[in-house]
Amino acid sequence: MQSAQAGDEVLRAILKLPPRYRSVIELRHYQETSYSEIAEALELPISDVKSHLYRARKRLGAVLSADE
Repeated sequence: MQSAQAGDEVLRAILKLPPRYRSVIELRHYQETSYSEIAEALELPISDVKSHLYRARKRLGAVLSADE
């Protein structure tokens, strides 16, 4: 039961992210897309994909910490 609640909290936190961060998180962690495939799909350099993922994860951590 708790893992389902945690999953719901993570999904709500992802929905609070800006679209550019939300899309890389969804592609990387839910669709298991490679960095190069994400870069191609979003027409971004791989360095931007990595930066977006880093920032998105950081924001997710902040949102999840604030919700506790």
